[in-house]
Amino acid sequence: MAALKDNLVGSWRLVKYEELPVDGSPTTYPLGDRPKGYIIYSTDGYMAALLSSTDEKSKADPIAYAGPYSVDEKQQIVHQQADVSLFPGGPGKRTVAKSEWRAIG
Repeated sequence: MAALKDNLVGSWRLVKYEELPVDGSPTTYPLGDRPKGYIIYSTDGYMAALLSSTDEKSKADPIAYAGPYSVDEKQQIVHQQADVSLFPGGPGKRTVAKSEWRAIG
C-alpha cells in the first residue's frame, strides 16, 4: 500500500466540508451542503487551499490559507500550518485533517 503522502500530492476538489468538534458537539457544515474549493499538496511539503460556500444566503467567509504540511502515516492524518491566511489569527495556526480524498479527473 502506498504511503498517504505519496497519494496526497496533487490537486484535490472539495466535495464536503464538515467540522467534527472534539468535545462531542454536533457536526456542523460551515460552508453549507455544496461547498466549492480546491487544495493542492506539493512534493516539497507545502500546500494551498481555497474553500467557499455556494449558498448565496451564506454568511460564511471564504477560507484561504497556505503553508507547510506533514503527514502522520500511522494515524493517516495530515497536519497543515497556515503561514498565510485570509482570516485574522490564521497565520501560524496548525490544523489537523482526517479526510476522504477523491482525485480530479
